[in-house]
Amino acid sequence: MSSSDRFSTEGLPRLTESFKRSRDLGDGSNGDVAAYQSLRTSDLMIAVKHINTCYKEAVEAEVEAMKLMADCPFSVKFHGLYTDSTASKGVYLAMEQCLASLRDYWVNRKNPRMSVAKMAPVAKCKQYARQICEAVRFLHSKRWMHRDLKPGNVLIGEDGGIRLSDYGLSCKIDDTICGMYSNPICGLAYRAPETMMQTQMDKRLHYDEKVDVWSLLCLLAWLCTGTELFWLQHALPHGKDHAQEGNEAMREEIWKVCGTPQEGEKGWPVHLETYLGRCSKLAPVSASNEKLVELLKSRDKLNRLAKDSFLTPEFIKMLQWALVCNPAQRPTVSALLSHNYFTKEYPLPLPDENNFPRPVKKNKN
Repeated sequence: MSSSDRFSTEGLPRLTESFKRSRDLGDGSNGDVAAYQSLRTSDLMIAVKHINTCYKEAVEAEVEAMKLMADCPFSVKFHGLYTDSTASKGVYLAMEQCLASLRDYWVNRKNPRMSVAKMAPVAKCKQYARQICEAVRFLHSKRWMHRDLKPGNVLIGEDGGIRLSDYGLSCKIDDTICGMYSNPICGLAYRAPETMMQTQMDKRLHYDEKVDVWSLLCLLAWLCTGTELFWLQHALPHGKDHAQEGNEAMREEIWKVCGTPQEGEKGWPVHLETYLGRCSKLAPVSASNEKLVELLKSRDKLNRLAKDSFLTPEFIKMLQWALVCNPAQRPTVSALLSHNYFTKEYPLPLPDENNFPRPVKKNKN
């Protein structure tokens, strides 16, 4: 790494001069996250992400994205950058401390009976769905995309509301580079099909913010069922050598429900025309609303104590309308928020000031 590529920590305050480490909180896309307590104000707690890489582009992108989201009530708040005694150990990104990730709070994997999703009303599920959509819409309005939307990157704030987090893979939407972006994007279960129609040998891929819309819809499906919508029955070996194998296997699972792309179909990136030509030689599979409904119901593992399902008629209609392989036909986040699921179907989402039920606050000591 050249010195021009390295993020400079010169002038940054030292973390240990103002805070002391309290406990581990988890892992982010670029490093581990821990809780820190202020040495000056005992009741002030922050979350600190240790960014292992010192690549200037990676650090600056995450910081810029968080600053752009400062006025969004559904995004984690940025509290500054710090260093330690040795610059080689990376930098420390301080942010608002939250109570839990949506993944661990909504579906309690250790004790399923205690899952909030088992007892929460439908209006609560809709509130969280709307708040997540609002956060992504705000980010897109700033001409940025997240590229790593999943339950683990959505947090629950101390007020019980949603906080979008982990902007480590986010990037600016730049129309001047013809929709070509770096390869590393979100996990397989939330990855948009257009990014799986390109080889892993490509250092830059063609896509736009519609990749976030696909991930968002898969995230909302998880919220309503407690399980990933698309997943592979057989685990694949880890590593770059098997990445393309995973893409191809997941792509097949998606096509079974959403249909195979067809040659000449408008809206796909131009560079995929050759790929679409190969797809047209395969046995065609048409998109099936019935298959999507069947898949959703088979994924519903919440076993809710409440009688009403999160899979409301309008939610199913929204997915049938929006979850399409062709990115040009996929709606914007603003269009999703205008759907009857959020605006007309009862019960309506709870208002933002009503964030009950709140998570139990963990002991800070």
